[in-house]
Amino acid sequence: MENELQILQNIQKTSLTTQRDISKLTGISLGNVNLIIKKLIEKGMIQVEKLNTRSMKYTLTHKGIKEKAEATYKYIIDSYRFINQFHNNMEDRVKELNTKEFDKAILFGPQDEICNIVKSTFNRKGILYNYISDKEDFEKIIYCENTMVFVWHPDFEDYFESSNLKYVNILNEI
Repeated sequence: MENELQILQNIQKTSLTTQRDISKLTGISLGNVNLIIKKLIEKGMIQVEKLNTRSMKYTLTHKGIKEKAEATYKYIIDSYRFINQFHNNMEDRVKELNTKEFDKAILFGPQDEICNIVKSTFNRKGILYNYISDKEDFEKIIYCENTMVFVWHPDFEDYFESSNLKYVNILNEI
């Protein structure tokens, strides 16, 4: 439904568009855009008006507008539920960190939405941490003792296989 939602949103923004444009804007393959649009037409969610041999005008029907609104609502609810679950799992990990012999925490990964959630959890719990986003800075933490490293990107986890550092891939905690 996520791909359908992206296409519905795109059509609502600009009805005079091509399937190729929709594909470029959404990142969905042209073949899949074609299949999804056919499916949306069958469901009565969009109407198609042929303007000429190369151009089509796509319009959301009343049903399409309603379905898009419901899908958007569900997507937002599911996203917040997922984020809250992730946040709760992080809080459990922080409690575990407090009960072990670790003196400090290091966050190691890209500056992204997941990083922001982890930083927020640590800040709310008053946990001091260092943040390292550069793979070149990894050498600095190899020699840190009593340190727990939190990682959230698979590419960054590879660095720990050859080290003795304790680390947690927080994506495995979800």
